[in-house]
Amino acid sequence: MRLPLLLIPLACLAGCTSDANRTSAAAAPAKPAAPTATTPAPAATPAPVSTPTVSTPTPATVVAAAPKPAPSPVTADLSKFSGPTENAEHFGYDDSAERIFLYSGGAIVVPVKLTADGDYELAINAACDEADGQKAKFSVTINGQAVGDEVTCTTVDAKEYVIKAPGLKAGDHKIAIAFLNDIYKENEYDLNFFVHGVALRPSK
Repeated sequence: MRLPLLLIPLACLAGCTSDANRTSAAAAPAKPAAPTATTPAPAATPAPVSTPTVSTPTPATVVAAAPKPAPSPVTADLSKFSGPTENAEHFGYDDSAERIFLYSGGAIVVPVKLTADGDYELAINAACDEADGQKAKFSVTINGQAVGDEVTCTTVDAKEYVIKAPGLKAGDHKIAIAFLNDIYKENEYDLNFFVHGVALRPSK
């Protein structure tokens, strides 16, 4: 059966329209999907920082050392001297003259007590007679140790002779004074020696 001429163009037009629609649909780009908002994960809470415990050392207790006593002078009591047992009558203490006499060769010992360690000087007041042109000579020891050199007494009146005595310790000490050169000739001369004072004082 023949279609009317009017229907053929309409059918072609409908077919063309359908093809065009398909082509248009194929050519149209796909609509991008809407972005999904991502909620960021909450940041981890940092662990609290612990403050280190600093131990403060206990200060040491400082005990101040007691000051050492300063050397001070001391004078020997001559009346407490001791002398040789041999010819003991030739050694003695003269109360009226306040002196020790040595009428013969030998040594007398006087005690002293120091209150402090230190360097001292030994002061000996001595006198002597003159015999046959000679003067008395004497030497000194402290606790058996020689101090100074041999000394020559030069006057008949008491005179001070000073001898260095370093490094003495506090406490008791024995000072020995020895008369070295006694000479005697009956009815002509007799050399005698006298000790008027013995003292220890801080060295200058």
